[in-house]
Amino acid sequence: MMPPAHGGRSEAFHIVYLRGQSTKLTSRNPVTICQAIKSSFGPVQKVERRGTSLKLTCLSAKQRDVILGCSQLEDTSVIPSLPYSETRKLQNAVREKTQRVVISGVPTDVNEDSIEETTGAAHVRRIFKRNLQENEKIPTTTVVLSFTCPPEEVPTRVEIGYLSFKTRIYIPQVTRCYKCQKFGHIAVHCKKEIDTCPVCAGSHKYTDCMNKDNKKMCKLWRTSQRQL
Repeated sequence: MMPPAHGGRSEAFHIVYLRGQSTKLTSRNPVTICQAIKSSFGPVQKVERRGTSLKLTCLSAKQRDVILGCSQLEDTSVIPSLPYSETRKLQNAVREKTQRVVISGVPTDVNEDSIEETTGAAHVRRIFKRNLQENEKIPTTTVVLSFTCPPEEVPTRVEIGYLSFKTRIYIPQVTRCYKCQKFGHIAVHCKKEIDTCPVCAGSHKYTDCMNKDNKKMCKLWRTSQRQL
């Protein structure tokens, strides 16, 4: 590993995380993994274990970007990612330029392309609800419209065919992980190795739950979710 860049100032650090797509990097020989990182990306300042992922402190933003663009570490498929705080900063920067509103009552047979074309929105996303019994997503009549304009220029009404809809400011729901059932992240970023069942809290997937037919337990779980 290399000595700290720029006198070791934390602001010079560039962090990126690496996790194996199907193989845990942390279960591999640590010396071999460090050699593979050096061979693939050049020397980095530090490699640390973080759960099942590896935290790489890079020597430059360019090196970090190279690692972010990779999908292989020699013979292992990997998934790179920024620290959660950095991801949030990027998301917030995009949101500041994008105004999102929501409309309700849009027929489910009207596709998103048609809505985008008729409303002039930059992006359209229909909201789905999850049917736990069938383990599938069901489209609702609620649609989120994104406009790239100042807040005062967002239309108060939009037309879709002969229908007129009043727009409301979109307030997103709290992010929840359907792997570990905790809040603040989604399943693709979850660092837990084992799923947590949303019905009985057991260490298995919902599809493998033996209590799905227990109506009392399912009712208690739905009640607890409404109270969160």
